[in-house]
Amino acid sequence: QIVDWSLERGLITILNTHHDEWLEDDFEGSLPRFRALWQQVSERFSPKNETLLFEVYNEPHAQNFTSDDLNAMNAAILPIIRENNPTRVVVFGGLKWMNPSWIVANPNELEFPKNDTQLMLEIHNYDPWNY
Repeated sequence: QIVDWSLERGLITILNTHHDEWLEDDFEGSLPRFRALWQQVSERFSPKNETLLFEVYNEPHAQNFTSDDLNAMNAAILPIIRENNPTRVVVFGGLKWMNPSWIVANPNELEFPKNDTQLMLEIHNYDPWNY
């Protein structure tokens, strides 16, 4: 209902998973559930127009969630999305709440498939924190 409301008004709309600590706290054990979630989302919203974007995971931040986990998650979810949404823009982000400082400090950590031209990087800058 909300996605339709937004798209009907011509808004670019991002659908994401957000602060799902259950995934970060037990990545390997939770990945099957996360894959099932994105299977449902990607099927349900596949008829929507291309102004609907999918963000795999918003603001990963747990200390035990590594760049290897992040890349494994993206590698597991992107093919699921592409099954029903071959040209939809899919958003990736880095660790540390998607802060640009993480990308700058780790320029080669976040992996993007070379054959997919519909990927986007999202960053969140909260500096200075006390604004």
